[in-house]
Amino acid sequence: MTTPGYLDTLNAYKGVRSSLTGLLGLPISSVLVSGSSAGGYLALTTASLAGEKPDALLLIYGMLDSANSRYTTLGPNIFGQPAIETEPVLREFPKPRGKDETRERISAYAMPPVVARDRQYALVSALHIEGLFVDYLTSVDGLARAIADRRVETIPEEHRRLFPLSFDRLANQHASHTVAARIKWLDHPSQVQSESCAERLGAEASVEFPDDAEPGFDVRAGNVNVEGAKGDSVITVESLRSAIRFLQAAE
Repeated sequence: MTTPGYLDTLNAYKGVRSSLTGLLGLPISSVLVSGSSAGGYLALTTASLAGEKPDALLLIYGMLDSANSRYTTLGPNIFGQPAIETEPVLREFPKPRGKDETRERISAYAMPPVVARDRQYALVSALHIEGLFVDYLTSVDGLARAIADRRVETIPEEHRRLFPLSFDRLANQHASHTVAARIKWLDHPSQVQSESCAERLGAEASVEFPDDAEPGFDVRAGNVNVEGAKGDSVITVESLRSAIRFLQAAE
C-alpha cells in the first residue's frame, strides 16, 4: 500500500473520537470531517475506513471519485492553465515504489502565489494531463488506463480501500454536503460526477453548484467573519454561509 496520508487523517480522526473528551473535560456531541480538493478525498476515505463514522462530511470541490475519467484518461491542465511539458516533471517526481520507497514524501504546504512556477504544483498538473493519478496513488503501472478501459473491477483488492465510492464502503454514513463545480474550463461534467457521488453517499447527501465560488474559495477569502457586518463584501459569502449552516445543522 502507498499513500500513508490517508492513514494520517484516519489516525487524527480516531484521536479526536477517543481522546478529545478527556482533554477538554467536556462531552463531544458530534464529530464533523471536512476537506477541500484532495482534502475532500481524504475526508471521504477517512469516513469510509473509520469504524465509528463521522456525524457529517463537508466536501468542498472534492476529488470524490478517484476512478472518474478525469483522473484516469488524458485531459487538460487545471485552473484553465495552458498545457505543460509533462515528461520532465514526471521524471523529477517518478511514481512511488510501494514498500521499497525511500524518498522523502511530499508534504502539504501553502498554495504558492504563482502556481504556474511551482515545481510540486506542476506534478498535479502533469497527473491531470496524463491521467496518472491512480498509478501514483497505488504504485500500479497502467491501472488508470485499465480502469478507463475495463472499469473498476480491474482494481486489485488490496487497493480498493482507496476507491470508497466504487466499492460501497460508505455504509452507515451520516449527512454529507458536497460543494461541486460547474467549471467551464474543464472538458468533463464534474457536476454530473458529483451528483452521482451524492447518490452513492446516500439519501442524506446534498449537492450545491455555487455561482459565486470557484475552487479554493474556502481559503482565499482569508480570515473573515461572514456573519458580521462586513461579510457581504466577501464575494463568496453565500457559499461560505451555506457551508456554515450545514455544519451547524449537523451538530
